[in-house]
Amino acid sequence: MKTLNAQSRSIEIHGNELAEVHREIGKVLGQKYLDKLPLQEITVTNPQGKEGGDLALDCSNVTLVCLLRAGLYLAEGVRQLFGKSAHLYVLSEKPDDLKPQLIKGRDVVLVDSVIDSGKTLMGYISACSEAASVTSIAVVMQDGFKAVIDEKYPELDFIVSRTSTNSYVGEGQTDTGNRLFGTC
Repeated sequence: MKTLNAQSRSIEIHGNELAEVHREIGKVLGQKYLDKLPLQEITVTNPQGKEGGDLALDCSNVTLVCLLRAGLYLAEGVRQLFGKSAHLYVLSEKPDDLKPQLIKGRDVVLVDSVIDSGKTLMGYISACSEAASVTSIAVVMQDGFKAVIDEKYPELDFIVSRTSTNSYVGEGQTDTGNRLFGTC
């Protein structure tokens, strides 16, 4: 994770290369989330044609919400781990995108690359009031926001690769979304 974090912070890494770093971070962080999910019993056929019991990941109650645009590649990394397990995948630009049928009684995973002030994330958390659980996955989260959110939503689970204390919000070429998509 430390080498991936170093790559994600380097101004020299951008575009497709940075997108791939975010996918890899998504796989690492996503595994931490998946470790908490239930397994279901399945029947498998081995190469000799014999059937037997095994266990498989059960993501059927998961709604994975990708906060566009900077959360896209991180969410792709998480989603790759779901394999063939059924789940809902939502590409979202605003909390209003989260309709009740996508949230109610479900385990919601909010994926964004950077949590700065938390304003955007707070809107999504509010939209998930009827969810069974809410988890946030991010590359980086501002340390000051963590204290605020822990007090307001102690049941919320955060999985982040690193926290930052410098409260820097990127602009132009230093903005994560611009670095990912080559826009500024």
